[in-house]
Amino acid sequence: MLIIVGIVVLFMIRYVVVTARSSAKIPEGLRFFVVTKTHGYVNIYPDTNLEPHIEFYIAGVQYRKNIDNYLGEFMGNLVPEPRNPHDRNAIKIVALDGHHVGYVPKDRTAEIRAARTLPCPCYCFITKHRGKYITSCWIKTYL
Repeated sequence: MLIIVGIVVLFMIRYVVVTARSSAKIPEGLRFFVVTKTHGYVNIYPDTNLEPHIEFYIAGVQYRKNIDNYLGEFMGNLVPEPRNPHDRNAIKIVALDGHHVGYVPKDRTAEIRAARTLPCPCYCFITKHRGKYITSCWIKTYL
């Protein structure tokens, strides 16, 4: 019985990454994320098919220029930024077209550097609700 409860709890933690109250429509045609809507809440979580992965939000999105052009789902790369004046361990998230969309949160950089060699591909989702950005990003933890 305890094992079943543990599995249910892990299932719930894994699938509810970002929750935001919204009346927005669920985007169609997503490939790397699953978006569901229940009781007025939009839930965004990676569609990883149970692959080992690391999930995190995208830091600093609100400070990036033209970020509204990247609303929705897109692929990018995690790129180390050793010359960052605020954090020499910073990892920036760059869309495939080269646009810098944000950063890996500072408290997650060590975990990501330990799991993958940088640069590496990532899967991102950005949406906007009532003037605030809601983000999610994930990487596979194996090649």
